[in-house]
Amino acid sequence: YWSLGRFEDVETLDRKTLEIRRRVLDADHPDILKSLNGLATTLFTRARYAGAAERFDEALTVARRTLGSSHPHTITLANNLAAAHLELGRNREAADLLRDVVEARRRVLGDAHHETAMSIHNLGAALARLGEYAEAEERFLEAIAIREQLPTGRKNVLFSQSYLADTYRDAGRFEDAEALYVSTIDRQRDALGADHGDTLKTIAGFAMLRARQGDFETAAGMLEELLPTLEAQRGEGHPDTIGNLTALAEIRRLQGRPNEALSLIRRAVDTGTASLGADHPAVAEAIQEARRIEEALGQDTAATGDDSSS
Repeated sequence: YWSLGRFEDVETLDRKTLEIRRRVLDADHPDILKSLNGLATTLFTRARYAGAAERFDEALTVARRTLGSSHPHTITLANNLAAAHLELGRNREAADLLRDVVEARRRVLGDAHHETAMSIHNLGAALARLGEYAEAEERFLEAIAIREQLPTGRKNVLFSQSYLADTYRDAGRFEDAEALYVSTIDRQRDALGADHGDTLKTIAGFAMLRARQGDFETAAGMLEELLPTLEAQRGEGHPDTIGNLTALAEIRRLQGRPNEALSLIRRAVDTGTASLGADHPAVAEAIQEARRIEEALGQDTAATGDDSSS
């Protein structure tokens, strides 16, 4: 089922297996830990991040008790819990946990290990979201340096470069961001393909740079071109798709086209709420943007003297 991408069926089996194992095995049995981790991973893959965080946290508690904090599996669970925190916008919790994970992986696996590089990258992502751009840059550069030395690290090098470009953009370093976006997108298209999820993520980041630079039409065109592929590959309710719709709606609002913006943001809010819940960060941002658009429409109506409802 996993190989076929039938993740809903995987989740059903994960839950059934966990229920049976809890009924017939001791609470600390290794198979229960395996089932908790399997269910959490499936939920994460399905973008059910709140449920994934709960299961990863539960598994981590069991692993610390039965395997110890320095066991590689325990460290992996801590990293995965931090990744779920990131998806839920719990950036400080993620950063605090990832500092411990990075230290543990350096100690147990060494600096030049792909899992160490993964956790360093994740720490950079958490720091960037907290606005701690200087340290985030250091962590991304460190992750890139490690990944460049690994025989299968090319895809992950480009992934970290994409996040570093986002960091430069958010820090206001537009020239640095643009140069890195252009080179990363070219290399991702060559290595991964134009429709690969990593390539799409970097193009979306580049589009937002164009918006920050005031080139709204180019940014909107890039996001509109991405949307069908995102919906086909990730699904209409995936956080990346919701984020793309929200960004496009924001650009249309800033262009003075609030009716188009309203249509886009209603799709984002309705689909996101149904698939992720209203408290998911991507949906919460869509809801905030909806309020801004409704306010803009209200102002437009007042300016024209139109009392009709929208």
